[in-house]
Amino acid sequence: MVVRRGVVGVGSLLVVCGGAVGGTRPEADLLAEHARALGYRGPLLREAGSRTTWENVREVGPLLEGFARIRLVSNPFHAEKAREYLWRQHPHLAARLVRAGDQRVGEWLLLKPLLAVLGRRRMRHVDAGGLRRA
Repeated sequence: MVVRRGVVGVGSLLVVCGGAVGGTRPEADLLAEHARALGYRGPLLREAGSRTTWENVREVGPLLEGFARIRLVSNPFHAEKAREYLWRQHPHLAARLVRAGDQRVGEWLLLKPLLAVLGRRRMRHVDAGGLRRA
């Protein structure tokens, strides 16, 4: 997930997800360091065992139970996929979703249509278990 300045407000908990996929360090650790480097000093939880977006959402769901508002922050393609997975796995939590930074008008202007088409095409091949069909 992507961390940006000003995304997390007072009373928020930042949850960063991701295991070691492209290297030896978990993505959650890298994202936590990045958030701190950008000045975030609030509470932070790491989920460092998941290796896919489906697993990110599955593992983070229980951590979100006590929150009235949930914001998923990532690039547009990944955030859309994570929101869809949240609806599939935890619909009661997905009902608490609020607008996030990937939904800003004008950002990724030229890439968003392409990412939307690719994302929808890939989502058609995902079964209820979160795995791509052969």
